[in-house]
Amino acid sequence: MVRPTEEFIFDVFMNTSIYKWLGLFSIAVAGLGQMSCDESEPDTGPSKNLIFYETFEGPDPFSTVHNKEIGNWDYALQYVDSVAYDGSRSARFEIRDDQLMVAEGKRAEVTVIMGSNEKLTGSAWYSFAVYFPSSFATDTTYDVISQWYHEGSPVRLMVKRERFLIDIGCERESKEKIVVGGLTRDQWHEFVFHFIHSGSDDGFIAVWHNGKQKVAYSGCNLYGDSLPKWKVGIYKAAFEVGTSLVKSRVVFFDNLKIGDENASYRDLEPARPVNEPN
Repeated sequence: MVRPTEEFIFDVFMNTSIYKWLGLFSIAVAGLGQMSCDESEPDTGPSKNLIFYETFEGPDPFSTVHNKEIGNWDYALQYVDSVAYDGSRSARFEIRDDQLMVAEGKRAEVTVIMGSNEKLTGSAWYSFAVYFPSSFATDTTYDVISQWYHEGSPVRLMVKRERFLIDIGCERESKEKIVVGGLTRDQWHEFVFHFIHSGSDDGFIAVWHNGKQKVAYSGCNLYGDSLPKWKVGIYKAAFEVGTSLVKSRVVFFDNLKIGDENASYRDLEPARPVNEPN
């Protein structure tokens, strides 16, 4: 049996009527409209709907995250002013093929929030801006830059060759891979995700890339029933087995946010200023 290519699956998915229906449904769920993207609208900064945000401008970045899987070497995670999406600093993650294993893998990742955190709900929002420098060479193996993890990763945002892909599913051997967009270097990419976390068919995921909705997926997106932890950074399994064409990876993150069930796309836009809570 000939398996369809990722490009074919994506083309069929994008052009079916059910996708178009789900796209309209997801926009309704997210409360989107033309006004939500109108830059002339006043900034109300509804920070009460955000349970986490990090801009790396303060004196103690990532001070409230659950865990850092970065080994004990300085290059794994640095806060730098060489490039920034908003403000003057960002987080720089680096892994190398010859580094020691961290949490049984070649990774430099931060667990932003645990699924057991009482503030995290079944309907949740996540966003960030990510930057790939010109030195980020094309590779034939996956780089995972964000994952939702519980007993494995039912959902991952990845880079392969010159594309962003998201893979989703409850069956580890038959997850669906969807192309989200093209990878360009030396510029920031904005991602917003709306999840209805579920281990059943009533799950839902919407993904926006650079302000445009690219994915509206309906179906199971958990292994089991527990909410996942959310991780950002970089993980590369190919470094563990020596199948990568590259020797190191560097990515930058800025403006990370998590929204609760009352949040909307407008709250999670990476470029949208967030008022400090009282």
